[in-house]
Amino acid sequence: MKLLNGLAASLSALLGPQTARATAADAAKPPGAAARHRHATEAMSDFGRDYGPNDPVTSAPGLIWPCPCGGTPVMRFELHDEASREPYHFVQCVLCDREGRPALLPWEAVAEWDRAYPNLKVTMGSFPFFMIGELSPRDARTRLLSIRHDLERRRAETKLRSREGVVVGKRYRERIDAYLRWTIVAQSLATAHLRLQQRELAEGAVAFRGAKAPNLVPSLGQPECSA
Repeated sequence: MKLLNGLAASLSALLGPQTARATAADAAKPPGAAARHRHATEAMSDFGRDYGPNDPVTSAPGLIWPCPCGGTPVMRFELHDEASREPYHFVQCVLCDREGRPALLPWEAVAEWDRAYPNLKVTMGSFPFFMIGELSPRDARTRLLSIRHDLERRRAETKLRSREGVVVGKRYRERIDAYLRWTIVAQSLATAHLRLQQRELAEGAVAFRGAKAPNLVPSLGQPECSA
């Protein structure tokens, strides 16, 4: 203990009190624990991906898309039932009473609503995550699938580290889950835009063929006058 106290004092003089306390705490941990703790801390402090400036958790309440009926949906909070007293959130349209799937957290409820009712007025460029604005809907879906696989891998790694005793921050885990859910929303939006493009192309082709097609109905001409 005296040795550790002396080490802490020396480090405090060289590195400053906060850095010294962290280093001394690592030194007091069992072999390997300090390295695992530093690894987890680095992972939490640097998410390692640039998915845009918006936070997938805290920005969700402002991302509720309009209802298909044209009404304005709002966030609701209720108790699931009187027995369990389990609270849940859901999005509900104030005009037609349409409801989204209930969820434990607000961002989950918003993502469920937006996934179910993609808003075609939201362009791929204005989607708040993943910076897919310069991609076509088809290319955006391909990129989103890659991002989704990467997030699923990172979530699996996080669970593995937790089982090994590495403390991974709750916010880090929640952000991974939230980004995963938003990839599904973005894929739904990209699919809706792709279907709209395909429908517009098909309608344009039909109109073009109609304009170019010859008039196949024979002309009856003017009726002849009887003598």
